[in-house]
Amino acid sequence: MVFDARKYDKKTSSGWGKSSSPNNSFLDRFVHFKAWLNLLRVSVLFTVPGDPIAGYLLSTCLRRGKISSILILPGVVSLLIYCAGLLSNDYFDVEEDRRFRPSRPLAAGLIVPRIALIVAILLSIDAVILAWLGGFFLGLTASLLAVVVWGYNAGLKRVASLSLILMGACRAMSFLLGAIVAVGLHLPVVVIFAAVGLAIYVSAVSYIAAGETSSEKTNHKAWLPGIALLIWLGGIGFLSRRYASFESISIWVAMPLLIFAAIIVIIVFHWGFCVRKDSAATVKQQAIGSWLRALILMQSWLVWWGFALSASQQYVYLAFAVALILAWPISAGLAKRFPPT
Repeated sequence: MVFDARKYDKKTSSGWGKSSSPNNSFLDRFVHFKAWLNLLRVSVLFTVPGDPIAGYLLSTCLRRGKISSILILPGVVSLLIYCAGLLSNDYFDVEEDRRFRPSRPLAAGLIVPRIALIVAILLSIDAVILAWLGGFFLGLTASLLAVVVWGYNAGLKRVASLSLILMGACRAMSFLLGAIVAVGLHLPVVVIFAAVGLAIYVSAVSYIAAGETSSEKTNHKAWLPGIALLIWLGGIGFLSRRYASFESISIWVAMPLLIFAAIIVIIVFHWGFCVRKDSAATVKQQAIGSWLRALILMQSWLVWWGFALSASQQYVYLAFAVALILAWPISAGLAKRFPPT
């Protein structure tokens, strides 16, 4: 979506703005509300809470624990920090956006940069406070995640190799927020591997995203997300053998699990093929959005894996797996109006 800032008063002292005509008050506020949704890249937000929820459920299953309502807490904390990161990212990049991405809400003057910064700070504070209320290790991990996010946006992202590592680390820490709530620091090996795998996958996508605005050919880089995904799926299956017997899994549970994994692989490699074949910036941006949304399916697959291995409360695993699957098309639909890049 492209916003025309010329229609609105850029000198407003609030983040929502005021209409130049009293008759257009509702329309003006509505457009500014859409600007906030665009600033927060609302379609990508659906990829966030599933990380800690999947981490919680998988850890609980492998350690034979009991699911409680606290699993929602790390999801909320992760979402708040992610939103703060999106707002602070545009705040620090506002001058660059005015040159290269003038339609972004802050660059277009639809939202006052200072207001966006204040909201980002408040969201970060709320997230850290909530995390500390959930326990020492959750509070410590959330605080570290917030520091990494702000450090990345404030300037570390301009260090090419470091920025890729930090992007992946943020996703891994988000996943571990839920795992730590479930089992503390007694993390199963497969959970650690899942977190590292998510980090590598996101780093691979970020590596390609670095050149999303150019028409430079991606060549072999186009296959990196797919390769990372295959290693992630295979590693989780292999490492899970020490925690459960596969012979005990019903064929009616195993088959959907395998089919689901195949669908995710096809989606990720399909966009790798598209990017390798056509290096246009628009194709790259569509691919990046699809790769990011694939995280939702990966989270759902992890929860379904927990459902397959769990001995109790299976309805909870199934409910969250289905909810994440339903979130995927919703995210895809919103991406058409609120692009993720």
